[in-house]
Amino acid sequence: MTSAMTRSEAGPQVGDLAPDVTVRREDGSPITLSQLWQNGPVVLVFLRHLGCTFCREHIAQLRQDEARFRELGATIALISLGSPEATAEFCATRAPEDIFVCLSDPEKQAYRAFGLRRAEIGELLAPHLWARGLQNMLHGHFAGMPKGDVYQLPGVFIVDRAGVVRYAHRHRDAADNPPNFELLDVLGALP
Repeated sequence: MTSAMTRSEAGPQVGDLAPDVTVRREDGSPITLSQLWQNGPVVLVFLRHLGCTFCREHIAQLRQDEARFRELGATIALISLGSPEATAEFCATRAPEDIFVCLSDPEKQAYRAFGLRRAEIGELLAPHLWARGLQNMLHGHFAGMPKGDVYQLPGVFIVDRAGVVRYAHRHRDAADNPPNFELLDVLGALP
């Protein structure tokens, strides 16, 4: 296997062009990811499934710095495995601000294009995840009914106006959400 094949199978790295995949808006209409970054940088947040407590925690974390993301001209695109209807219902209560765009990818085309992997059962049963899950519930981030693939791991990517990946974070486990300051630092350094 060549190194180019390995790199391609891993999905885009920082400095690579982002895959331009078609996903669905909340109303079910198609949209290409490149349409999102034409107007400015985009933070692509791939969710695990719509009941995931760690995804709910991550959205709440992003909302804490909504004003700063807006100042930097960024759009945050939440991409879910749920249907467009389920995604719309989820986003209506968790991401109502205009900085968020909610998209649906039930066929996992974008997940595959960005090199996001599925976890093994043992990875999802790790003691630290149970402890973090309990901590999340104590903070009001309750798990919901899974809508999507519970084994799918999330990821976060920042893509600039030219379609170049400037940040790539593929979660090591379900709770591996990157801190806002990492995303804001990258966005702040963009021309």
